[in-house]
Amino acid sequence: MIDTPGPQQSGNPYKLLYGLLAIFVWPILCTLACQSLDAAEPSNSPASDPKVTAYLQQYCYRCHGETTRKGDRRFDQLPSQPTAGSAAATLLEEALGALNRGEMPPQKKGVKQPSAEETRVVIARITQQLAQLSRSEQATATVMRRLNRFEYANTLRDLLGLHTEFFDPTADFPVDANEHGFDNIGEALTLSDHQLQRYVEMAEACIERISYFDVQQPKSQTWRFTAKDFNGVNSYQRAPVTWRLIVNNDYLEIGHGQPSERAPNYVKTFARKGGVPANGWYTVSVRASAANRLDHGYDHREFDKYRYQPLKMALWLAPNSELLAKNAADRRQLIEVWDLPDDQPKTFTRRLWLEAGSIPFVSWTNGVSSKGNIRRVAEKHHPEVIRATKTQIDAAQLGDAEAQALVAKLQKNVNNKLLSEVYHGPRIRVWGLDIQGPTFPEWPPASHRLVFGDETDASQLDIEQTVLRFATRAFRQPLKLDDVRHYADYIRARIQNGDAPARAIQLGLAAILTSPRFLYLDEGNEEQGKRLEQYELASRLSYFLWSSLPDRQLLEAAEAGKLDDPDVLAAQVDRMLGDAKAAEFVQHFTDTWLRLNTLGSMPPDLKTFQAYYANRLESMFQQETRLFFADYWNATHPS
Repeated sequence: MIDTPGPQQSGNPYKLLYGLLAIFVWPILCTLACQSLDAAEPSNSPASDPKVTAYLQQYCYRCHGETTRKGDRRFDQLPSQPTAGSAAATLLEEALGALNRGEMPPQKKGVKQPSAEETRVVIARITQQLAQLSRSEQATATVMRRLNRFEYANTLRDLLGLHTEFFDPTADFPVDANEHGFDNIGEALTLSDHQLQRYVEMAEACIERISYFDVQQPKSQTWRFTAKDFNGVNSYQRAPVTWRLIVNNDYLEIGHGQPSERAPNYVKTFARKGGVPANGWYTVSVRASAANRLDHGYDHREFDKYRYQPLKMALWLAPNSELLAKNAADRRQLIEVWDLPDDQPKTFTRRLWLEAGSIPFVSWTNGVSSKGNIRRVAEKHHPEVIRATKTQIDAAQLGDAEAQALVAKLQKNVNNKLLSEVYHGPRIRVWGLDIQGPTFPEWPPASHRLVFGDETDASQLDIEQTVLRFATRAFRQPLKLDDVRHYADYIRARIQNGDAPARAIQLGLAAILTSPRFLYLDEGNEEQGKRLEQYELASRLSYFLWSSLPDRQLLEAAEAGKLDDPDVLAAQVDRMLGDAKAAEFVQHFTDTWLRLNTLGSMPPDLKTFQAYYANRLESMFQQETRLFFADYWNATHPS
């Protein structure tokens, strides 16, 4: 059963989707265990089919025959057995397209027309024969293919124990080529020199990331920040706009915001010191509340949406201080969105893994615009605070008469109160932000233990056994020491040439991660035909359902030679669909099948469709579809 955060429905209400999956997904799972099938017996081509031949003679030869060859096309010389990819096959495809579009025979006076039933039969027969031709040219063995980006990242996550929630190993990789939306087609997944270089760099970086040789466990700390820390000054009580305002150092008021905040509200002193000091688990707590959601005293039409929804605060993560710049908003990561209570502060807490240098910050994610709502309120209710903008001043200086008159009129407001001192519209209040960490359930961390065990002194590691154990998991099949001895020899040679043992071992394991046996899925050869060996079948199943490498239970079933037993295979499928990693199947299948990953590539206009951005409809559309698919699967395939 695929785990989803939403409620489950019983029964089978989605018959259309059930039909699609019944003919598409479940047969794929079943055929994973099937042995090679005999090649289909060739049948007659459309040209030798009596009904098709009679149809062509009666309705097509007149324009596409010996005497007349419109469009340089002849149907009277089609071979009895056209081959896949031949000119004759292409001609049949063109004819089928014209028949489907109703273009052949042409609707002209004097041109004899077939009945709808005659055309339907011919279309069906040509379609069937072309499909058979296409199948006949397919190889009997699966093309050995490279892991796509999604599979590569998931495989590194499970192989190394990486935390990929906020770290994407493929961020700088080229985009995978796809066919019909699917990015796991072997012929399309080529490997360039550029991408190979990225593999080498990422392999070394990831092995180094999970290694804790001769590293003491970082001491856990607690940082407590108040309102003044957000601006790095003791007091900030007057502001020309309502963006950030400190009130008696009790709380920070945030007066406007947007779904993706360009100018984040972060602790300046913490950012200047480099963010969190080490990788590890941290607890981030924010104490916040909403103010003036309904009792602001202005026209409710200016803030109408807050009559039906609470003010919302988002917790964000900037992986490094450079991503706090205004033009770096796209690379920040949203952690969670909370509904704020009116007036009474509440503490919101999230435990998460942070990389060294990370900086959490907050925003009013469904806030109002400083140039829209707030500007209109100011002009209507507080005209005395309106100042000339820089654009208006520049235009006046360039001689624009209208701008000069406006600037002169607004000059009298220069010494008046600022908008922040008189505005009392909705806003959120941040009373404090605490960060505590790093903490670890065990030391060395789980990622180090997964690859190196408990040993933190690299010179004490058994190099051969470390390499053999790691390569067996990375290559997804049983190995003997002789199969990987060259990696151990490479490590020893590096040590003899002066490398520290930790560095040499890291480079040796990184070499394993750049091997074709890791980067490619080996699923048989021409001699095997369509039959998969046990470990190949384990990988096929795992990368289909989890987009990652097989786990221990699956490999144990392969070792016992039981995966071609239909009952064992079905039990493994049920178990895997009940695992949390089955969410990878839901995400990637719906992304490629329904193109959900392209949603947002042509975003709607921000001013015209503000609700799309304010309510984060893009991610909601994606999640809704994935939950629908997962709920359907749970209803029709209960474990």
